[in-house]
This record gives sequence, structure tokens and C-alpha cells, in this order.
Amino acid sequence: MSAERLEVYVVTKYQSGGEEKSRWSRVGIAFPTKDGRGYSIRMDYPVAVAEFVLLPPKPKDEGSF
Repeated sequence: MSAERLEVYVVTKYQSGGEEKSRWSRVGIAFPTKDGRGYSIRMDYPVAVAEFVLLPPKPKDEGSF
């Protein structure tokens, strides 16, 4: 897994002049977890700050949602 920081965007579709366009809004950052197995996402959109963690799926025998 890469050790670089990533930017997080929300992509909103809209119509302009009869064409569909996309507006990209930066809403946070993602950075590697300390153990290097996943990423934490820190959101600063719209007002509150939230944090998400992305990890690879566990094998079925280790439990899941």
C-alpha cells in the first residue's frame, strides 16, 4: 500500500447549457494508518469533522458485518 497522503473529493453532477458537468469539491484528506493496512479519512465537509478508516476486507473466518 502506498504511504502517500490523498485528497478526498465529492463530485457533484449538474446541468449547464444542456450538458452534464461535474463539480469537484475537496472535502478532506486520506492518509495511511499506522500499521499500513489501510487509510484514515479526515473529512471537513460540510461543517463537522469526521474520520473514516478504510481497511482491506478480512477473510470470512475472521468475522464481518
